[in-house]
Amino acid sequence: MDPVRLQTSLLDQIALVVSAFGLKPGYMLICLGLIILLGLRFASLGPELKLLLAALVGFELGELFCAANYILAGGKSDVLEFGHHAGMIAFGALLPWAVFDLLDRRVLRFSDPEATCAAQRFCKRCWKRDEVACGLQRLMLLAAPALALMALMPLAASLLSYELILPVFGSDVYYQLSPDEQWALYRLYPFLAAGLLLITFGLLLRGQRGLGPARWTFFWGIGFMAFSLLRFFLVSAYQSMPIWADAWEELTEMIAIVSVVLLLWVFRRPLGLSAPGPQPEEA
Repeated sequence: MDPVRLQTSLLDQIALVVSAFGLKPGYMLICLGLIILLGLRFASLGPELKLLLAALVGFELGELFCAANYILAGGKSDVLEFGHHAGMIAFGALLPWAVFDLLDRRVLRFSDPEATCAAQRFCKRCWKRDEVACGLQRLMLLAAPALALMALMPLAASLLSYELILPVFGSDVYYQLSPDEQWALYRLYPFLAAGLLLITFGLLLRGQRGLGPARWTFFWGIGFMAFSLLRFFLVSAYQSMPIWADAWEELTEMIAIVSVVLLLWVFRRPLGLSAPGPQPEEA
């Protein structure tokens, strides 16, 4: 079946140009700069910053696959698009994991058995000193299955593939949502997310022994869920003009990368990313 040709307004065309030639290369260059900055300091980075670096590498590789799909394959390659998916899922898993690890090690002190947890004023008694269950862990016993249910939202979506031609300032731009991509977004990823989050629930039932493995399953479940839900909401909202689904996705990605820049800049000294100050001269 031939692609359907849609009419685009001037605003639609401007949105595509700004997102494709402004936002995307902009945040890719910023992300590359962050990767270089952290990579040069890799040996001195803490575990949380190494996780953050891995998240940025995943993001950059995913966006390179996305760009290659449109530049080399005209937007018609499912293989390259699935490479894009992999990078976004890794970013969605590793970025919140890195932020949690950063807060845990430096603020919450939840995992350190020797430190006082920030939530102890609410719990009163702590598993680190008494034979009691951890309050935060008990909260996660509700959060994990609740998130697993939320991850299943896209299962109700119909699998409606499309191929579109959109005129943009005299050029035809090809858009497609293939059956394979829809099946992955609306069926495979929700089940993977829900499965990982339910495994998290099972691990948390083991008490403190399950906390380490539960981080892996929880954050990778969040990665699959976040990407699936983002695409589900954007594609559903802008079915009649997918330019806007892409534009809002590019904008959210720019916000995410700028937020990482702001985080690293504001806390550059405690994170060990600022240049050392001048040493006082000896008398």
